[in-house]
Formats: sequence, structure tokens, C-alpha cells
Amino acid sequence: PLRITKSANHEIAEIGDYIVYTVEVKNVSEEMAAHDVTVIDNLPQGFRYLKKSSTLDGDDFADPEQDTVLQWHIGTLAPASTRTLTYRTLISIDAPLGNGINSALVSAKSPGGNNGSWSNSWRALDVWAERADSSRARAVSKYSSSCV
Repeated sequence: PLRITKSANHEIAEIGDYIVYTVEVKNVSEEMAAHDVTVIDNLPQGFRYLKKSSTLDGDDFADPEQDTVLQWHIGTLAPASTRTLTYRTLISIDAPLGNGINSALVSAKSPGGNNGSWSNSWRALDVWAERADSSRARAVSKYSSSCV
């Protein structure tokens, strides 16, 4: 099985600021590799992925498919190994008031070809905007991960 965690680099940000997300995928199996590993990340409304901002284990990595439902194909994950994906987003003026839900999912195949998926869903963003005079947003870097 795989475990996925996600965090943000800022607790408080304003509309127009950049948020760096870190998604860590760990293969908790000591014996079995995971193949065709794909990270899927659903951005809240008003958050824009910044092109050419993805890195995988510190190296530049191809941009994801889509614009708001982001997908990165990270390949095979060896037993007991971890990969770390980072990317940047911009908080745009159309970020809604209230809470934003940001979730990430990882899917993979076992060596026998069986599909599996593991997810975390967490309250990643509480967004407040005072649009008349000033615009403010709050990014709460909280997560909970589950291994299914």
C-alpha cells in the first residue's frame, strides 16, 4: 500500500501570493513495488497551478495534465521508498470566501497488475477575502492521510 501526505508552505497568504505544496508518496510495503504511480491533486477554486513549477525529488519535472485537477505520472515506486513532489500555485482573485477543500490521491498498480488507490482529503485552505479594500486569504497547512 501507499501513503500520501500533503502540506503547504504558508499558514497565511494574501490573494496574489504563491503557495508551495509538497506531496509525499511513500510505499509502505517492504516487499512489493508499486507501478504506474499517479498523483492526482484537486485544486480549490481560485488556485492556479504555475507552469514549470513541478519538481520530483528536487529535480525539475513535467507539468501535470489538466489545470485544476492536476495529474503527475511518477512511475514505479520501489519497496519502502518515498517520492516527494512539489509545485507552486497562485491564489487568484476568484478564490471564494470561506473554506476551500484541497485533496490529493495516489493510484498505482501492483506487480500483478491490480489497481489500487489511496487518498487524503484535508482542509487545506480557509480563504477570507475583503475585496473592497484589501484581499486576504489564509492557507492552513493541515493534512490527514489515510492508507487504504
